[in-house]
Amino acid sequence: MRTAPRWTSADLEVLPDDGKRYEIIDGELYMSRQPHWHHQRACVKICTALEVWSGQTGAGEVNLAPGVIFADDDDVAPDVVWISHTRRATALGPDGHLHAAPELVIEVLSPGGTNERRDREAKLKLYSRRGVLEYWIVDWRTQQVEVYRRADLALPEVRAGVGGDDYATTANADRTESEQESIGATRHADRVLHAQVLSKLALERLNLSTQNKPTSLHDTTQREDRCFRQIHAPSAEVIDRFWERFGHFLLGSLASQRHKM
Repeated sequence: MRTAPRWTSADLEVLPDDGKRYEIIDGELYMSRQPHWHHQRACVKICTALEVWSGQTGAGEVNLAPGVIFADDDDVAPDVVWISHTRRATALGPDGHLHAAPELVIEVLSPGGTNERRDREAKLKLYSRRGVLEYWIVDWRTQQVEVYRRADLALPEVRAGVGGDDYATTANADRTESEQESIGATRHADRVLHAQVLSKLALERLNLSTQNKPTSLHDTTQREDRCFRQIHAPSAEVIDRFWERFGHFLLGSLASQRHKM
């Protein structure tokens, strides 16, 4: 039985410079198209917030899409990384790439099942194996952040969402009264938004049933996706509110984990 060839860093060197991002995870080649405008804005917003925090603490540095070469068959370019000065001193090679894990890796989701499986499965396993301390997956479309934090040899998920219950109880002692009020308002807005999704979907299903239209799992899933996209349309107001919430989330998360980084 023939086995698929394993890709290496040397193979990346001969691929065309066509604007696409090529990465290798466990010998398998992954390709990403040029990113969406809001994807790049998300990366800039995250990088800016981490740059400000790094300047205030003097703890390390943030960078956009650096090459991280763990091995010849594990060669990736995360959207954003943060690395301490101590770790950077040994991880940054003369080729300008990192050759060891940064403390924090952040991926911003791009639309499509292949992209989501890469970030939520392949890259999660890779960063778990290679010693990343914390991994964030940011979805600007649904205004959600998934946080995976190292525990022994793995990166289990410890928090999902911005403004959820777990986030609201993190680093409470470091929050001002106005920040806690803002968190409470955000949680209320999240509940309202969730109710809107369910209400709209319920009305659509009720309308379908009264018309006696046949349905299938595929049709229902498509309608749910369309309904969710309409509720979460990336308007300027929605995106701005998300980044305000993300700022509180980031400061709370970093404050609670600073002693580990």
